[in-house]
Amino acid sequence: MMYLNLAMQSKEKFIFVPICIFFLTIFSVNLSSQVQLSDEEIQGILLDEITLNEIRAMQQVFLYGTEIAAELNNFEQVMNQNTILFLQDEISNQELWEVLDYIELNLSSSVNQYEGLLEIIPPKSESSLDYYLPFYRLLYEIIFDANNYLNRHADLLTKMIESIGIGDIDLYDQYSARSLLLNAEFMGLYAKQAEAGLNMVNKVSVGYMIGLTEATMGRISSEALTLNALMILSELDNRTIRSSLKEVRRLSKILNKYSEEDITKALTPLRNAGKEYPDFISKLSQAESYSLSCFRANKLLGETYISLAKLFEIENIDENYNDLIDPINMRIEIERTYSTESCNKFRLEMEEVQNLAIKILVSD
Repeated sequence: MMYLNLAMQSKEKFIFVPICIFFLTIFSVNLSSQVQLSDEEIQGILLDEITLNEIRAMQQVFLYGTEIAAELNNFEQVMNQNTILFLQDEISNQELWEVLDYIELNLSSSVNQYEGLLEIIPPKSESSLDYYLPFYRLLYEIIFDANNYLNRHADLLTKMIESIGIGDIDLYDQYSARSLLLNAEFMGLYAKQAEAGLNMVNKVSVGYMIGLTEATMGRISSEALTLNALMILSELDNRTIRSSLKEVRRLSKILNKYSEEDITKALTPLRNAGKEYPDFISKLSQAESYSLSCFRANKLLGETYISLAKLFEIENIDENYNDLIDPINMRIEIERTYSTESCNKFRLEMEEVQNLAIKILVSD
């Protein structure tokens, strides 16, 4: 029972939405992963209704998957809070099980809905654009990887409820820590996918700069959350700490590779190309504002996760861990919310920019 409170306080929840790999700067996407697309090929994607609709459909499915991931994390947080209240005699057994029964009843509904969406996504693209097909396959793999995570997390939450049912709080603690480890794996998964997507993006584009920053933030958070989980599981050793912190130091350099000025400069070609179209420039300026917010938020969140990882440099960290982790968790919660909101707005604005660009291309 000793770890339950620690698990609840230190389990960092996430709402991770990798935006830029999927949609933001299709103007400079290299879909072949090998050869930079020509202007004609990029224009072909923008003007091909089938291709564009497939990309947007995949984007919507993936984003729905991240919403379900957040929902599962919320279920777990509510479960932790109410279990602690029960153990402290602040709520009755009946009140506890009203909460747990509700969670168990609703646990699989959203996951099943996500799987239902996957069934209508064809494994092969209907597009006639051969250079787009590798991009489609990548998106297809990503949404199924997300499905695997959602099912594993849902299964783990079911086991946590079962452990409460048999009164085995030590087992519950173990499952809770394993869930944190699963979250770390999740962050690593999306970072890996983001990095693969970067091979398809022009390195001077906004999409690459934000994408690299976001992927790096994901890697750093994965390292920090892994250290966190292993400590709770009493499986953390000095060798693991040294290795992880070495990787965090390497990643911190990548996190600071680009500046806000680089983001602004990367949009200059689009601004120059559309300078005769006031509506386009206005929408692009709005998208630029959100791109800077998204970029800034991801860097800040990455730096906070670095602070979390650096806690493990402290000798006898387990003795003062709760006092040290709580302020960092509060910062992460605030910064993650800001990141999610600004990056979602960026995605929506860039979609409108794209729509305006298509109209301009058609009219010309």
